[in-house]
Amino acid sequence: MAQWARENVPDLIQQGRGKRETQKFINFWRGKAGKDATKIDWPATWRNWMLNADEGRPSGRAPSSGQSAPADHRREWERNRS
Repeated sequence: MAQWARENVPDLIQQGRGKRETQKFINFWRGKAGKDATKIDWPATWRNWMLNADEGRPSGRAPSSGQSAPADHRREWERNRS
């Protein structure tokens, strides 16, 4: 996973944010319950989280072009981004 991060999100890693984003990922999913927390491919979920963080988007679902993220998702992102 570390090799993937160095190759695919180098700016995030060079800024020293890789470990922090991984910890946010772990905390987020440990606190999530129910069907939304059921994943078939955890490494792919982590890769998407890291790609979103690298692009400056809230982790999780990316808003479609021209649309804002849902308000509850935006609040969650605001809490977790610092």
